[in-house]
Amino acid sequence: MSFESQIIKSRPFFNKQQIRRLQKHTINNKLNYEVNKTQILNKVNKICYELKFPRCTLETSIYFYQRYYLFNKFESEYCFIVGVSCILLSSKQMETVKKINEICSVALKLRNTEAENMSNQNAKINPEVLENFKKRVIQIEQRILESCCFDYRIYYLNHGINLSESLILIGKDLKVDKEVCKLGWIICYDVLNTELILILPGFLISFVILKISSEIFQLHYKESNYESPFFDTDKYSIRKDFSDEAYFTILNMYINKFDSFEIKNYNKISLSIETFMKLKEVAGEESGISMLSEDQLDLDSYINEIRDFNIKERRYVLDSTIIENEIK
Repeated sequence: MSFESQIIKSRPFFNKQQIRRLQKHTINNKLNYEVNKTQILNKVNKICYELKFPRCTLETSIYFYQRYYLFNKFESEYCFIVGVSCILLSSKQMETVKKINEICSVALKLRNTEAENMSNQNAKINPEVLENFKKRVIQIEQRILESCCFDYRIYYLNHGINLSESLILIGKDLKVDKEVCKLGWIICYDVLNTELILILPGFLISFVILKISSEIFQLHYKESNYESPFFDTDKYSIRKDFSDEAYFTILNMYINKFDSFEIKNYNKISLSIETFMKLKEVAGEESGISMLSEDQLDLDSYINEIRDFNIKERRYVLDSTIIENEIK
């Protein structure tokens, strides 16, 4: 009698090419996925706001959502349920726990309100509908955790996915101006629309966000005595190619779709596409994480083999030596 077993090493982050390879197996229509992702981000944000969750819960939810669709087929009719399941799991992992009844009730009221264009969010939810919705939400939880390989390291501040707390800590450490930090807070939210949180740790992204925010103020007040803090990558052991990857991804995000993001509502200083084009011009030639060859990508079984969730024993490890010992 044969018994199938699978052991997988966790990889919390991927580069853009690896993400494209993984999505090739799970997403048939990238445009449809991107449109739905933006809609889900807005809905998840509204649910988190209604439940008074901190920003870290929202950020972790969006990481879970994007990570889920690296290894699971994207079907637009189920993405709302996946989003709610990500909130439930995120609330547990970030220790901001709410009862599943409360989360699902708020989610269903939001969905019903948007679907029927109703203004009454206090309308009661049918108990049977709520129970069925809860079951579907719970069923997805394990699959989300498996998509992350049960990797607890993503919740650690310096190596994890938390943007907002990192932004506050770096801002305090570098004595960054309060208004610069406020602008950085808005950019942190906008960045959730990108795949950057699948590529780089939150601490690094937040460092770059504060750098961009500070440069924007420096550009605006160029004739005054505004002093920008020195953003030393060596101080935080940040690799330059990683820093450049985040820097140019954020600038390109605003250059391509400025009017689609929250930053357009910022009114302390005047901002436009030209602001980010100017920063890009000053920065010089675009750079970032080195590209892999097609041969290198083809040899990486992790991104080329479709996950088989029908295998009964599926184990996830953080250290490759465990896999090596098993092979021996």
